[in-house]
Amino acid sequence: MSALSPIHSQKMAVIGVT
Repeated sequence: MSALSPIHSQKMAVIGVT
């Protein structure tokens, strides 16, 4: 799940920018 943590964070950032 450690790898999913950064991915989720990045995805959230992309959604926030769009």
